[in-house]
This record gives sequence, structure tokens and C-alpha cells, in this order.
Amino acid sequence: MIFKFKKFCSFILVVVLFVFAWPPGEGACSKIIGDCVFSVGAACRPAWWLRKCGKRFQASPFDWMGYYSLDTFVNCYKNKFSDFFENIELIPKKGRELNKSNAANKKKEDGDKFEHRKVRDTKNNILSIHHFKECLSLKDGQMEVREKMIKRGAKVDEIFHSSDTIIFLCDRQKESLKDFKNFINKFSALYPDKNITLINVRNGNSDKVQQKVLYDASAQMVYKESDNSKRNLKEERKKFKIIEYRFKNASPRNGSYKWEGNEKGWDYVINDIELTDKIFGKNVDLSKVEY
Repeated sequence: MIFKFKKFCSFILVVVLFVFAWPPGEGACSKIIGDCVFSVGAACRPAWWLRKCGKRFQASPFDWMGYYSLDTFVNCYKNKFSDFFENIELIPKKGRELNKSNAANKKKEDGDKFEHRKVRDTKNNILSIHHFKECLSLKDGQMEVREKMIKRGAKVDEIFHSSDTIIFLCDRQKESLKDFKNFINKFSALYPDKNITLINVRNGNSDKVQQKVLYDASAQMVYKESDNSKRNLKEERKKFKIIEYRFKNASPRNGSYKWEGNEKGWDYVINDIELTDKIFGKNVDLSKVEY
């Protein structure tokens, strides 16, 4: 009887260890809930997937921009986009890009289809390949882009202030955990008392989606000086979280790789994001969201 009881206890222990030691991956992640979600680069892929999966509820100035730093993102909201694409340079197209541009211009069917110039914001080091229309002069295109993006920035700024919980999505390969922490701290200084979750998609070697919480500061214990110079222990409740998804972020097509990345992996990541109705309401008309 004792032997059977010990055997039963051993079985229960194995089951418990199996459940809690299960590696992060498909089916292992709970929903990531926020009032809004925005892309923070490094290019336009995260915004594209938010749009494709029906969770891009508001256009952002950075949605289709490329190769900007996280510091640039914070600084632009800090200065209200006052110097956004104020100093620019035109990057000439070469080879296949030029041929593709010429072919596209010949196939235009209406005024809403434009080929675009490659233009760099030299001060903020931001690359635009989707905004400066070739049918406009560079100066007119600059005026159009600045006017549009300053308005978008003001709208997103309002959303940040009105939100309790903000989600950022990116696929940055060079940034470290320290870089992401610095970004959250700088953003939090600009928008205090917000719960912030940053999701980063990193290239891996497996097709299986792996998910891991890299940082969770939901209840940090910190020391602070009191008025009488005595050290008191104070609980500082910051709901900052950094989550990383890792998978082979490529999908072969005709011997090359699609810029969209791994469809299964990205679909899994976006489906983990759940937005409340605090900012946008329950029924969002996605057809009215600017591209």
C-alpha cells in the first residue's frame, strides 16, 4: 500500500515538473493586453502585420519608416515632430530599383497610385521609401509629408496620454535587453504612470515560435532617500515588461525570402495581442484608418 502511494506521488511530481518546465512556445503564452499597440521598427514589417491582422487602429508617423533608433522615436514625440524630415536628402535609385520604378510609372491606372522616392531625414536618420511621391517635387513632397506626419504624431501623442497600458511591437535584431530597458525608461519619463509592454521578434533557427519574458518590473523594490536622510524601502510599482518571440523569420519564395517574414510566426505573435475598448471602442472601422 505504501509502495503504491509513493508511486502515485512520484507520478504527480513528474506531471507537475512536466507542466511547469514546458519550454515557451506554441500555446504557452497568455494574452498581452493593452489599450493601444504601435510599431517601433526597425522598419515597416511590424506595422504591416498589425494591419494585416486587423490590429492597426491608428496610423503612426513611424509605421512605414525604416532604420531609425529607439531614441529617435522618443525624441520625435518629445519635440512634437518639429524637425521631422526638416533636413532631407534624396537617395538616387539604382539598378533594379530604378527599373522597377520606371515600369511602375508606365502602369499607373489612377491618381492614387504613385511610385515613391527614397528620402532620408538627415538629422533623425530616418529612411522613407513610401511617402515622397515622384509626381511631386521634392520640396512639395516634403511639405506634404511633414504636414501629414505632424498631425499623425499629435493624434498618437493624445492616445499615449489617454492610455493606461501601451504595447510596442518591433523586430530589432541589434538592440539588447539594456537598449530596450533604456527606451522604456525614456518613454516613461515622457509619458509617466503608464504600463508598458515591449514585444520584440528576433530571428531564430527554428520554425517553432519560442516566447520568453526577458524583463518584468511589475513590482520592483528600490531604495529612496527620505526627508530626514534615512534610507527607507519603498515599493515602486512599475508595470514594465519586455517579451521576446524567436522563430525563423523567413519564408522561402522562388529561391529568395519574402520581406514579410514568417507568416505563421507573425500571425502567432499578433494573435497574442489583445486590445481593450478604452481608446478605440468596440467596433473599429479599419477601412477609415489611414495607410
